[in-house]
Amino acid sequence: MREGIIASVLMAALTLGVVDTVEAETIIRNVKSGQSPREVVGRGFRDFVRETWVPARSYGAQIVADPPGNLNGKAVRMELRYGDCGREKKWDDCARNNERVEFAKYDAFKHGQRKKYQWYVYFAPGFSDTGAQQIIVTQFSMMGANSHPFQFAVRGNKLIALKRVESTDWNYESLVRTIIPAGNLTGRWHKINVDAKWSTNDDGHFIVWVNDAAVYQWTGRTLGDGTVGKFKLGMYRNKVRSSAPPVVLYFAGIKGN
Repeated sequence: MREGIIASVLMAALTLGVVDTVEAETIIRNVKSGQSPREVVGRGFRDFVRETWVPARSYGAQIVADPPGNLNGKAVRMELRYGDCGREKKWDDCARNNERVEFAKYDAFKHGQRKKYQWYVYFAPGFSDTGAQQIIVTQFSMMGANSHPFQFAVRGNKLIALKRVESTDWNYESLVRTIIPAGNLTGRWHKINVDAKWSTNDDGHFIVWVNDAAVYQWTGRTLGDGTVGKFKLGMYRNKVRSSAPPVVLYFAGIKGN
């Protein structure tokens, strides 16, 4: 009888997402500002580094040896908690109720280049955009400009892709598509592949596969201007309220050309 009660309590806790699913992980090291998660990156991403202008909380980015989901190898565990905001000269996340922990590859793409990317992502059980407008987890952005041609974000507990090539207005977006539905988002690894031809003309393309299934495609202009771009993975949570819970995800197998 007692075992049945314990099992019921545990099941309820798991359902509510309050059990620490990572307590048994082996942390190899914390990834500090300006450092690379070198254990989980491959060709083309050796210069992928944790962004330096955001306060580098020790729990924000950690290399773990035994991530969940039966991944064969290491992963970078990323955690975002309420209040993890930062400032720089031209931007103040704290004033805008935004918070983030991100890795970035600078000088990552430009007009005329065709680039291919691959990575694996795991959204921990209980991962939710509750208490926020959205959580952006992938950004293809322009350096020195307020232009973000393509982004992937969690909204309504599903992963969406969206296009913002035509405008620098943060409220503008087009071609919004669900690429991982809510019921399939958490508790499993997803393989993401992107094939992008970066162009300020109409000969560009941007194609996304999730777990080897084509889920998003655009043919046409993929850059708003000729500025060099940067590629970012992590969590950028927008318009956050105090009710926003801690969120955890993992990345592994990051590579490209």
